[in-house]
Amino acid sequence: MSTTRSSRSQYGSRLLVSWAIISALTVASCASDPEDDASATEPSSGVPATQVCDGTISQAAAGEFEEITGRDEFRDSGYRSATSPDLAGFLEVLRESASRWEGFCRVYGADEERPIATLEFGWREAVTSNGETDPSEVAYATGEYAYTQDGSAFLEFACPVDSVPGGYLAGDLFTYDVAAGDGHIAVLNSVSRAVAERFGCLDESGLAEGAPERLAG
Repeated sequence: MSTTRSSRSQYGSRLLVSWAIISALTVASCASDPEDDASATEPSSGVPATQVCDGTISQAAAGEFEEITGRDEFRDSGYRSATSPDLAGFLEVLRESASRWEGFCRVYGADEERPIATLEFGWREAVTSNGETDPSEVAYATGEYAYTQDGSAFLEFACPVDSVPGGYLAGDLFTYDVAAGDGHIAVLNSVSRAVAERFGCLDESGLAEGAPERLAG
């Protein structure tokens, strides 16, 4: 009888252990099921503002760009392809361009199809401003001539480059559905400094090192 009781006791113990193992495996399986885990979502494909437009938006200007757009993750594309723009490649095109504007970069929200901002540059033979400003323009101290108006920031700066007549570059930042302000000129100034540095004309450009200040008037 004692042998029978011992066998039954050992059998019962093994049975309890087996059930415990099965229960633990079931719980682990349920816990790792992505359908039941709210955190198991696909990662965003977006990047911070400092990584769009080939890294031409500085850390300080990136904060302005996020505030302007109301977003903190983005994606971008060039004008000639859907891939991210390459500054060196763009400057090769720009150097030979006779167009008034060459598109450099389109910026989108991380999961959006419509661009929220565009950046373009083009050569000028002379500074556009004749000393008179439109009342709706807000002027800034950077380059030769800089202002914001409606949804755009615009600036011109000296950039003498061999084979390019005139030696002035104009830049434009346009944002959709957002009125332009101090943040716009800060972003455009940052990208323009990157362009000027690559062209070797940063010293002549007169572009402000930080966020440009408003001019009185």
